[in-house]
Amino acid sequence: MAAVDELPNDVEALKRLLLEEREQRQAAIDAAVDEAVKAAVAAILRRYYGPVIGSRKVQRPAGPGGARIVQRAAVPSEPLAGS
Repeated sequence: MAAVDELPNDVEALKRLLLEEREQRQAAIDAAVDEAVKAAVAAILRRYYGPVIGSRKVQRPAGPGGARIVQRAAVPSEPLAGS
């Protein structure tokens, strides 16, 4: 917020200034919430379906006998309920 000496004496100009400040603050909050939701959804999907790298193939550490296990990551065939 601007210093008190820099605030306009006009009530309408002051209201506009306050509304602009509020809109900027709300936009920053909305962007932060969106980013947090995307990160949470990504973490949940990784938890249930495993990491997806490149062509959707995931290389697991060497299995029994030293052979590397390559499998396709699970992808839901139907959209989740409520989507």
